[in-house]
Amino acid sequence: MRILSLALQNFKSHEDAVFTFEPGINAICGENGAGKTSILEAIAWVLFDYCPYSQEEIIRSGANDAVVTVQFISQWDQRTYDVRRSVTQGYRLFDPQLKQRLEYERKSDVLPWLRQHLGVPAGTDLARLFATTIGVPQGTFTADFLKTGRDRKEVFDRILKVEEYQQVAKDLLAVEKYSEAQIQAINHQIELLRQQLQEWDPLQAERQKIQQELSYWQERLSQSIHTLDQVKLEIERLEKWLEQIQTLDHQIAQLEQKGSLLQVSLEQAEKLWAEARQAQAQQQQYWEGSQHFLATEARLRELEKQQQQRLEWLKQRDALLSQKQHIENQLARLQEKLSQQQRWKQELEELTPQIQAQEELERQQTYWTQQLNTLLHLHREWEQIQAEWTAHAERCQLLQSRVQEAEQAQAICQQHQFSLQPLFAVGNPHCRAGSAAANPTNFTGSTGNFATSTASIGAAGIRISATTPDLPKNGGGKT
Repeated sequence: MRILSLALQNFKSHEDAVFTFEPGINAICGENGAGKTSILEAIAWVLFDYCPYSQEEIIRSGANDAVVTVQFISQWDQRTYDVRRSVTQGYRLFDPQLKQRLEYERKSDVLPWLRQHLGVPAGTDLARLFATTIGVPQGTFTADFLKTGRDRKEVFDRILKVEEYQQVAKDLLAVEKYSEAQIQAINHQIELLRQQLQEWDPLQAERQKIQQELSYWQERLSQSIHTLDQVKLEIERLEKWLEQIQTLDHQIAQLEQKGSLLQVSLEQAEKLWAEARQAQAQQQQYWEGSQHFLATEARLRELEKQQQQRLEWLKQRDALLSQKQHIENQLARLQEKLSQQQRWKQELEELTPQIQAQEELERQQTYWTQQLNTLLHLHREWEQIQAEWTAHAERCQLLQSRVQEAEQAQAICQQHQFSLQPLFAVGNPHCRAGSAAANPTNFTGSTGNFATSTASIGAAGIRISATTPDLPKNGGGKT
């Protein structure tokens, strides 16, 4: 540690003074009472917390506070610090290089920081260190040499830290004993290693023999592993073909089931078609019936489209059947290869149990992975078929409702026919029976004529209630 400067404000006889110190030895000269000792006492008060005077005595006469600032280079990190101490405000630490104030303010925090930067051991009494070693008062420098041997020993042992050296010597005794014990243990190990070294040559020969055998078996193992990998690849390929065949069989069965369902739907549609044609022949003379016939004809077109779709599905089924036959032929060829693989499996069974266990685990993993993929594929197909089935069921319900509408229209037309026949026989001048019978379309030509005829018949004492049915839009609606 090296002190760079000292600033005094109202400290004893100094009102405002600054002292700068150069590297090496610095001499302080002045008359008696000029304040030479006060400089040393100010440094002791700030850095060592040593002051033989009271606070009132260190404050200059007429002042309220005494302030001392010491700037030094740290022994610990070689940085410059400013330590300021005031009678009224206490310690203030400042780092001029970073231009910031340190957080140490209480004496209990500042003194450990000072010990660290002064380079003295932790726990050192700084005030006693200064009083007995650094800042010895004038005329008492040789006083300790004049003391008795016991008192002199106590003083110099503390200064020279003799007790610490003695403690270190005691601690080194334990280290010495530990080192001797370690040396004995190492010597014992050396003796054991020498005995074992005598058996080195037979062990070396046995080691070479074991290495040769190990190389031979490693080569055999690598060959077996290579053969096993080839067999595994072939088995995986065969299993994939088998899985594809099973999937196609399942698809064919599903398509056949769909075909049977479509056949039933087609028969129902043909029956509806026959009924619709019969209704068409009966209702040609009525305007309402003709409109329903057109709607039914549009619905039948939809049935024809569904029939065409069924034919397309049947074509797909035939294509799948031909593909199945092709795959079965390939499967026959693969069965021959599979028999060859069985012979290879018999050779693999002669391998070590570890390889068998590994093969079994890998086979199970592949099998379950394929099973999982198959289940996922079947689940997706099942959802698709379920959606198709729902759509077909809705179409069938729609056809049934339309057939019922056609039957209702037929019944209404018959009722109208029976109700209007007596009117045509009366000969009402507003209703031309002959022309209506000859041409049913003229009877329902315009809404105005039909209303006039109804009014005339009502005047004759006959009341007829006829309702014109709503025309269906886009092939739908109710009468």
